[in-house]
Amino acid sequence: YINNNMIALIDELMESLRETPYKYWKKNQKLNIQAAREEIIDAWHFFMNHLIGLGITSEMLYEMYCEKNQMNHERVRNGY
Repeated sequence: YINNNMIALIDELMESLRETPYKYWKKNQKLNIQAAREEIIDAWHFFMNHLIGLGITSEMLYEMYCEKNQMNHERVRNGY
């Protein structure tokens, strides 16, 4: 379940990427914002399933995010 949702999440993110002009060397690329939004919503669905599968509650997610964010800021301050 967890692996299937992770694979689906990655796939949806790649689909979203294809809707954006990420290949800077190609001309005439256009942002398809509506399609990109729809793919991100699909990705969010699988991301949430992944969290649920791992038993991560909204409270845990917030706490873990804050801890990791603080660690990342400390790393930047220390030249990581």
